[in-house]
Amino acid sequence: MFRRTFCATAILISISSVARADDIRRVVTTLDADDKSTTLFDSVVPFDKNGGTVLWITNSNPAGISQQDTAKMPIGIPPPNNGTVIRVIDFPPVNDAALAKMDPHFMMKIVGADAPARGVPVSNPLMHRTRTVDYAIVMLGEVDMMLDTRRSTSRRATLLFSWPPTTLGSITARFRAESFSC
Repeated sequence: MFRRTFCATAILISISSVARADDIRRVVTTLDADDKSTTLFDSVVPFDKNGGTVLWITNSNPAGISQQDTAKMPIGIPPPNNGTVIRVIDFPPVNDAALAKMDPHFMMKIVGADAPARGVPVSNPLMHRTRTVDYAIVMLGEVDMMLDTRRSTSRRATLLFSWPPTTLGSITARFRAESFSC
């Protein structure tokens, strides 16, 4: 049942045409008491002050289905251990002058103690490493993926697969990101 719910949610988000933050609609389906498909949640989801929104969280493997809105669970960047998180994030443009003023370990401090020790120190304040497998789909605009040795620009309808996760640095972009705990 979880896979059906998760897949239905992912498909609806994937095929949506996105223009503004208030256009993100989340539809989560489930089975009712008579084993008939029904809608559990159907609404436009608000973005938080950081320009993102969590659509669904699982916190176990195998994942169970919750009748509660798991997107309201408190969460940082990585998903719960043995869990997943799917979110939509708007990245505003950032210029080199703004980057130069940022703490060099800005994102790594947000990741915190769960950051893996493996890998050279990050070379950009927006770079981070987590113990997850990340999938991101650029839905609108473009985004620079900052790697240790180069920068890779991706545009709309690009799938980014990141293991170990590095960073999705910022040009103007909106993308859907899914993280799976390792």
